Amino acid sequence: VDSHGRAIYHHDPERIGSDMSDLPAVQAVRAGYVGAWRGWANDMEIVASYAPIPQTLCGLVEEESWAALRGIAWQYGRVLVLILLLGVLVPSGVVGVAIRRITRPIRRLTEGAQAISQGRMERICDVPTGNELGELARAFNDMASRLEGYHAELEGRVAARTRELSAVNAIASVVSQSLDLHD
Repeated sequence: VDSHGRAIYHHDPERIGSDMSDLPAVQAVRAGYVGAWRGWANDMEIVASYAPIPQTLCGLVEEESWAALRGIAWQYGRVLVLILLLGVLVPSGVVGVAIRRITRPIRRLTEGAQAISQGRMERICDVPTGNELGELARAFNDMASRLEGYHAELEGRVAARTRELSAVNAIASVVSQSLDLHD
């Protein structure tokens, strides 16, 4: 609009040059204000934004149907809700995977400790990680292997001692029987 409130340009060519000075948005831009106005024009709820054009006596007024703007806002709202859902679900999935990657090796170590406590020394903890848990699993497997060796060595010693005692018992039995013959 020009300084008198007449339309310099309008999307409807018939309204170019018409007096629009009675519209609140035109009155505000002619007074030098920048802003927006919501109201009724031609039986339609509208939003009009306005701003003076610097270094001229003209102003810019843009009108848009409130219903059209509301429809666009709803579309953006749906997109924002989708982005919000993705912003919650994707990090939740990443955290879930990370937690499983941490707890699975710990669970395997726990199962290995329980197996050894039940006497199953052959249990090997397979924790394919290159971090501290992997080092702990290797140390655990080494400990289990050593325990199995100690256990086998102890069983061998017990078996040898049992053989020795059986031999001594056999000799004692023979001696006892020979003493019974002299009676």
